[in-house]
Amino acid sequence: MTSVNSVAAILVSAGSGKRFGDETQSAKQYQLLNGSPVYTWGLRCLLAHPRIEKVVCLVAAGLEQEVHSDARKWITDGIAKLSVTTGGATRQASVFNGLKWLAAQGSAPDAVLIHDSARPFITATILDDVIKCIEKDDACTVGTPVSDTVKETDGTLIKKTVDRTNLHNVQTPQAARFSALLQAHERAEAEGWVTTDDAQIMEMAGYKVSVVLSTRWNIKITTKEDLRICESLALAINR
Repeated sequence: MTSVNSVAAILVSAGSGKRFGDETQSAKQYQLLNGSPVYTWGLRCLLAHPRIEKVVCLVAAGLEQEVHSDARKWITDGIAKLSVTTGGATRQASVFNGLKWLAAQGSAPDAVLIHDSARPFITATILDDVIKCIEKDDACTVGTPVSDTVKETDGTLIKKTVDRTNLHNVQTPQAARFSALLQAHERAEAEGWVTTDDAQIMEMAGYKVSVVLSTRWNIKITTKEDLRICESLALAINR
């Protein structure tokens, strides 16, 4: 496999956050977390990483200039790496837009990381581990082993207990060789695949996807309760 000399990152921040609250509220990624918008936490980590040369933040149409200007209020380190462009109607469509945007810049990266803006607590160590993995594998995702007992149900009725031995809770960032992920997304669009993440797209395209051990702190904010939990975590991290 060829070496990874250049790495880009895509931050997915175009979602409406419908599960977070009513339509009068800002989406979860724009809520304040310990004083700064949720999306800026992950963005700050991506921009500061020395191996990541470009970061593309995907936002809802009409918010491009606002988010680009707002990010500069909160972040200074690596801000010159940042570009903001339009996402899509779904997460899958947003990532595809980001990949096409990177491909149009003249020199495509060797590898690309995809991260959800609603996961504020990524770290440089996680990014290091993902980049190391993608230097030897086709694609990877971060995740943690499932520790809870898992039940398969039919409505509220338990059908069976699932063996959790080889199960993982999958998170982001996820990563792949750029050309392979772009081709996988092109195939997904052509064949009508509907997926929840880029690891699944790579799986469906026939690639092997590895799991990189992450941390339970890499929580995703989906509900207001999640935001409250992250506020407590943010205070602990800052101490």
